[in-house]
Amino acid sequence: MAQTYDIQVDQGVDTERTFNCVDGYGNAMDFSGYSARMQVRRSTYQKEPIDELTVENGRLFFEGARLTAIFPSDVTSRYPPGRSRYDIELVSTTGRVLRLLRGYFDVIPEVTR
Repeated sequence: MAQTYDIQVDQGVDTERTFNCVDGYGNAMDFSGYSARMQVRRSTYQKEPIDELTVENGRLFFEGARLTAIFPSDVTSRYPPGRSRYDIELVSTTGRVLRLLRGYFDVIPEVTR
């Protein structure tokens, strides 16, 4: 089962979030042979995502047992203020999908533009 972790992002600001990933026994996770994907949606059932991060588009990357998500300012400036939802899934080379994280994605509105 995925861990719940809520993310806050300031609208219009470069943001980076790093997740230290351990298994149920506290051991560092091994991401060898995995890719990752993340989507942010206004609601779980919204058809189009607000944002999509992947290893392939360079906005998610692994470093040891850490997974880092990159949110550039040109992207965060287009985020609608308020509460959305997200999750992060790992995909193995054999196509096995594991949900790593899920939670609320809160965008704090920008005043200075």
